[in-house]
Amino acid sequence: MARLDDEGQPAAFPDADWQAWQHGADPAGVYVTVQSVVAGPEGRLWVLDTGNPWFMGLVEGATRLLAFDPVSGELLREIVFAADVLQPDSYLNDVRIGAAHGPYQVVRVRTNQ
Repeated sequence: MARLDDEGQPAAFPDADWQAWQHGADPAGVYVTVQSVVAGPEGRLWVLDTGNPWFMGLVEGATRLLAFDPVSGELLREIVFAADVLQPDSYLNDVRIGAAHGPYQVVRVRTNQ
């Protein structure tokens, strides 16, 4: 995942360390498989990580929704989807962020079986 710098060149976001996941490694502090990026309320940048690289099954703890400060790159919030709400071959595809139900509550998670 990248953002364009002042010269229009891509720069890793929030930094190169987040891009360094290797198969079999702990997913903490790195992206595994970014699917969606959404600008949400309060100026946060929300990133959906499917945690399912190459559609070959979930990496434990990697299916999550991450909120970043888009300027500093600071990780502000991490919502990890529990294994009991996912199928072994789940691939979350999209996310919508809204403040209508209060401050960032997970209203419902559903999987198709």
